[in-house]
Amino acid sequence: MRFRLAFAAASLALAVLIRAAAQTQPEPAATTETSSKPERTEGEELPAETLETESQRFEPLGLPSQQWSAVTVVHGLPSDTVRAVAQGQDGILWIGTTRGLARYDGRRIERPAQELSPSIGALTFDASGNLWVGTEAGAFVARGNAWDPVAQTSGHPIQSIQVGPKGDVLLASRNGTLFKVSPPPGAAQSSPVERVSKDEATLLQGPAGPVPLSALAADRSGWLVGSQGRGLLRFDSGQVSLASGKVGPFFVNAVVRLDSKVYVGADAVTTGHGLFVLEESRLVATGPRTGPVTALSTDERGGLWVGTRSSGLIRLTEAGAVEHLDFASTRGGLRSDRVLSLFVDRDGVLWVGTDRGLSRFDPGAPRPARLGASPQTNFVHAVLRDSSGRLWAGTHRGLFVRGAGSEEWSPAARFEQRAVYALFEVSPGRLLAGTPTSLEVREDNGSWRPVPPPEESPGPGSVRAIQRLGDTIYVARFGSGLEKLEDDRRTHVWPSPQQPEALRQVVSLSTLGDELWIGTASAGTYVLRGTDVRAAGFPGSSTVLWSAVSDEGDSVWAGTGSGLFHIEQGRPTAVLKGVEVRQVIKDGEGVWAATLGSGLVRVTRHPGGGFLSGRLGTDHGLPSDHIYALTAQLGADRGPLVIGTNRGIALYEPARRPPGLRVVRVLSRRPHPPEDWGTLRLEHPQNSLLVEVSAIAGRTYPEHYQYLFSLSLPDGRSRSMMQRDPQFVADSLEPGHYRITARAFGTDLLPSAPQDLEFEVGKPPVPWVSIGLAVLLAISLAALGWGGLQNRRLSRANLALAETRLQLVNETETERRRIARDLHDQTLADLRRLLLRKEDGDPRGFQSAVESISTEIRRICEDLSPSVLENVGLRAALEWALELAVAQCPPEKPCRKVFRCPEELDEIVPIKATVQIQVYRIVQEALANAVRHSGASLLSLDVEPSRDGGLRLFVTDNGSGFDISEAKNGRGLTNIRSRAALIGANVRWSRTREGETVFELSLGGRGRS
Repeated sequence: MRFRLAFAAASLALAVLIRAAAQTQPEPAATTETSSKPERTEGEELPAETLETESQRFEPLGLPSQQWSAVTVVHGLPSDTVRAVAQGQDGILWIGTTRGLARYDGRRIERPAQELSPSIGALTFDASGNLWVGTEAGAFVARGNAWDPVAQTSGHPIQSIQVGPKGDVLLASRNGTLFKVSPPPGAAQSSPVERVSKDEATLLQGPAGPVPLSALAADRSGWLVGSQGRGLLRFDSGQVSLASGKVGPFFVNAVVRLDSKVYVGADAVTTGHGLFVLEESRLVATGPRTGPVTALSTDERGGLWVGTRSSGLIRLTEAGAVEHLDFASTRGGLRSDRVLSLFVDRDGVLWVGTDRGLSRFDPGAPRPARLGASPQTNFVHAVLRDSSGRLWAGTHRGLFVRGAGSEEWSPAARFEQRAVYALFEVSPGRLLAGTPTSLEVREDNGSWRPVPPPEESPGPGSVRAIQRLGDTIYVARFGSGLEKLEDDRRTHVWPSPQQPEALRQVVSLSTLGDELWIGTASAGTYVLRGTDVRAAGFPGSSTVLWSAVSDEGDSVWAGTGSGLFHIEQGRPTAVLKGVEVRQVIKDGEGVWAATLGSGLVRVTRHPGGGFLSGRLGTDHGLPSDHIYALTAQLGADRGPLVIGTNRGIALYEPARRPPGLRVVRVLSRRPHPPEDWGTLRLEHPQNSLLVEVSAIAGRTYPEHYQYLFSLSLPDGRSRSMMQRDPQFVADSLEPGHYRITARAFGTDLLPSAPQDLEFEVGKPPVPWVSIGLAVLLAISLAALGWGGLQNRRLSRANLALAETRLQLVNETETERRRIARDLHDQTLADLRRLLLRKEDGDPRGFQSAVESISTEIRRICEDLSPSVLENVGLRAALEWALELAVAQCPPEKPCRKVFRCPEELDEIVPIKATVQIQVYRIVQEALANAVRHSGASLLSLDVEPSRDGGLRLFVTDNGSGFDISEAKNGRGLTNIRSRAALIGANVRWSRTREGETVFELSLGGRGRS
C-alpha cells in the first residue's frame, strides 16, 4: 500500500508506452476456431476494442490512480500469481498464490507457520470462522492456530470450495471429484465426507479422462458445478445432472448467484460472449462480448464484476450500465488484463487477483469528472441533487445536468457562457437557478424562464443564494440585499434605503429552525426572524458567513471565511482555524466542510470531549483542494457526496462500515502472548505497559487512521489521548487495576468498536525477612551508632583532605615546571646573550641586557609570591590583576576593563594573608580564562562585602561563554575549585539574559582574621 504512488507513476509510464506501440501496430482481426471435441464451441478471445452490447458501444473509462493500489511480491507476497482471496471475521485478507498462502492486515504481509502445498487454488470461510484452503495436494481447515488436513481430499487438486446455507461444505477438484463435508466439522478427520467421482457419476467422465471441475455455487435445490468440458452441472443428493442442457458453453470457469439469477463465466463462444445467465436450464449469452470469462463476483450495490482472460474487468449494474477497466484505462491500477480471481470485501472494495499481483479497487473513492473542455466550465459554484435523482452543477460557464444512473453530464442550452451561482429545488421538477444577471426558474416541462427583479430595485443584481424559510423562498442578490419570492413575484425585504450600502452585499443564506441567517461580504452576519432583522454578532463583523447548519439542541455549525465554528449557547468554538469554509452539510453526528485549500474535511465530536477531524484532498483523488459546493443524499438511502471544485466535480461515497480493530502486541519487560491478555498482571517492580493495535478497513490506508486511547485509573479517573501512532504506552503506574480502551477512526471518522485490555499492577511484596533482619541489625548498630557516625565523618573529611592535598601537589609540581621552563628558556638565554655582549665590549647593550634579566627575575618572583598583597593590600592587588589580564588581550581585539570595589575593603573585610593569596590566585585564573577563551571586549571585576561579614566578587565578560558541563575537567577550573575548597569558599558560573558569562566567588565570615 505504501508504494501505491510510485507504482501508479510507473504504471502510467508503461501504459503510455503500450498505447504508443498500439498506434504503430495493425489492429488484429477477430478470429474464431472450433475445437475438435464435439462439445466445445468456444471461439478465440476477443480484443478489448470489440467489447460492445447490441444497443451501445462503450469506451474504457479512465479512473484516478488513487482508487487503485496493489499488493505484490515487493510487499511480501509469495508470488504475483493470485488465484484466490478470502476475508475473515477480523477483516484480515488471506491470499492464495501459486507459491503459497499469505495473510494481509492492511500493513504487512505474513506467511503462516504451517507448511501447505505451495499452489493454492481456493479459499473460503465457513460460518464458524474457519478457513478452508484448497491446494494442489488436497484441502486443509484452519481453526485458530491449528491446521487440519481433510484426509479424504489428499492428493486431489482442489479448485473451488463453497459453503452452503446449512453449513455444509462442497469441494471440487481438477480431477473430476466432488467432496461434501457435513455437518460443519468439529474435527476434520472424524467428519462425514461424501465423495462423488467418475465411478459414481458418468457425467464426471470425459473422452480423455475425468472432467476437471472449476467452479461452485450454492443453489436453492442443491449445488451448481462448473466443469471444463461438460458445461454447468447440478449436484443434489449425491446425484450429478446437467443444469444447462446440451447446448451452450461447455468450458465453465466461474458461477455466481445474484438475487434470483445465476451468472456463468465461460470460455467465449463463436459470438465472442463469455458471460451467460441461466434461464430454464439454458445458458443465454448476456452483456457485452467479453471474450473468455475467468472470474465473477457481486457487490453490495447489486452490480456484477466480470473478470476476463485478456480484457481486464467489466462491471454490469442493475440499470444496465457497463464499465470496462483494463491496464491502460486504469493507468496501471489494474496490474494485468489477465484476471484470475475476484473478491469483494465487507467494505465494498474489489480485490482482483492477476498474474502480476493483487490489485485493490475502491469504487467509492473520489471519482472526478470534467464538465467541459475549458477551465471556466469546470469551475463549480453550486451543486444540487433533485428529487428525481438528477445531479445539477452550476459553473462559471454554464449549467450541467447528469441523469440518474448516468455517467454523462449535459449542458443546459439557456445558460451557455453564463455563471450559475445558486441552485434550489422548489418542488419536484421545479428548480431555481441564480446567475449574475437574473433569477431563472425551470418549469415541470423542462423549459427555463427568468423571474423579473423587484420594482423597487430593478437593477440586474447577482443572485448568490436561495433558501426556504417556512413556506417562503428567499433570494440573496448581491448589491441589492434580501428578496422574497412569492408566486413568481420578487419583493425587496432588507435592507432599507437608509441603511449602509455594505448590507446589500449579501453572499449567503442559511435556514436554522425558524431563523434565516444572512451572510454579507464585509458587514458581518444578520438573522431574520419573522419580519425583524438583527445582527448576529458571530464571530465578528469582519468574518463572512458562507454556510450554517443546525446541530443537536440549539447549537450551530458555521462555515466562515476564517474557519469552521461550533456555536453552543451563543459561544463560538473554533474547530478549523485559518481556512475558508464555503459550505457545511450535516451528516450523522458530524459535518462535512468544503474548504478552500484544505479539501473536504470531516468533523465529529470527540468521544472524550472536543472535536475530531479527517481530510480528503487531491492525494485521495479529488480534482482540487479548493471546494466551493457540496451536496449529499443522506439518510438510510444515502448516495455519494457531490463535490464541486474549481477543477471539476467529484463523487465520493463515504464509508458505511467502521474499521475493524484488534490488539496485535502487548509488551512490558517481555512480550505477552494473546492467551495471557485476559489475566494480565505486572509483578513489582514493573509499572509500564505498551499496547499496539491495528485498524483494518479496505477503504482506508494505514497512515490515515487516528487512534483514541483511554486509560482508566484505579481511583476512577481516566486519561485520553488522540494520536496517529497505533502504539500506546502507559508508564509510571501505581499499584492497582487499569483498563486501556482503544478506538480507531478512518478518514470518514467512523469509530471502530472499542478494544479493552485490563491488567493489574502488583504491589511490592511485604519483605518480612528483610524487616526481621533490619530489626536485628538496628539493635546491633545501636551500640556502634555514634562511633560509626563519627568515623564516617572523619573518613569523609580525611578523604576530601587527601584529594585536596593531591590536587595542590599536582598544582605545585605544574607551577615548578613552569618556573623551570621560564628560567631555562628566558633567563638562561638572556645570560648567554649578556656574555656575548661583554665580549663585544658594548657597555650600553650590556647594561640593557642586565636590566632585562632583572625584570624577568622580578616577574618570576612576583608570580611566586605577589608582593602587591603585602605592600598595598587585597583591593589594590585585585585591581592590579585586572590590569595585567587586560594587558594580555591581543592588539587586534583590545579589551576594556571595569573595576568596582569599596576603597575601605581591607578595613571592612579583614582577611588572613593565607586566604588572601588563594583569593588572588582564583581571581587570576578566572581572569586568564576569560581573556584566553571568551574573546570578550569588556571585562569587569566587582568586589563587595557579604552580609555575614565575608566577601563576594564577580568576574563578568561579554564573550562567547562556555558549557560548564563540557569544561568541568579542565585544569584551570580544577585549580579554582581546589583553592576554593581550601579556604571554604563557594564558586559558580552562570549566564545573564544578555548572554554575559559571570564567575562568582563567595567567601563566608570564617575567612576573616
